[in-house]
Amino acid sequence: MKGSQKRNPQAALRRLGRTYGEQVYLRSAPDRKAEPRTHRGYELRFIAHSAAERDELLSLLREAGETPGKPFATGGAWRIPVYGKEAVERLLAGMGVSPAAKRKRGVRRKK
Repeated sequence: MKGSQKRNPQAALRRLGRTYGEQVYLRSAPDRKAEPRTHRGYELRFIAHSAAERDELLSLLREAGETPGKPFATGGAWRIPVYGKEAVERLLAGMGVSPAAKRKRGVRRKK
């Protein structure tokens, strides 16, 4: 971010939703009774298909006031996780994404 630019979290969230709304999936609350435990909590994963997309996503997430986890490469793409129930809910709401459409196949925007 350039020195003359100011942080605008709402604009960053809108851009995340508009540009990457279809490239995200949610891992919601784990089933506490399931064995073995597959994951521990809420997680939103953004998918970037290039290093440039990865860097842009990281920049937008930071501009939106979130702290993304460490990006990792898998399946020829990058995954950028965001952890925590509150962070996930803030991102989904700010991006205009329907919580009812939280599927691993992709998150759909509210109409």
